Amino acid sequence: MAKSHALIDHHLRDAGIGWTILKPTAFMQNFFWFKDPIAKGLLPQIAGKGSVSWVDTCDVARVAAKVLTEEGHNEATYFLTGPETLDMKEAASRLSNVTK
Repeated sequence: MAKSHALIDHHLRDAGIGWTILKPTAFMQNFFWFKDPIAKGLLPQIAGKGSVSWVDTCDVARVAAKVLTEEGHNEATYFLTGPETLDMKEAASRLSNVTK
């Protein structure tokens, strides 16, 4: 998927039109797909010992609204992250506590 995103980024930059790129990390709402296993303490994600700064899609939408309605964002790339970086074990623990 990263290759596809990179190709799109390059295409936008070379298209001769104004562009702004938002690059969010993993979406927090994706956890809803796994609510049943999470409630049992399982998180079916393949991340090993890696960690992610999950971002809420509502926050991404707020940034997009700013970018679209304010000047000064042309040819800018914004990396959007959540407030905290969690490994999968910690994410599963927190999510299982709130889904019981």
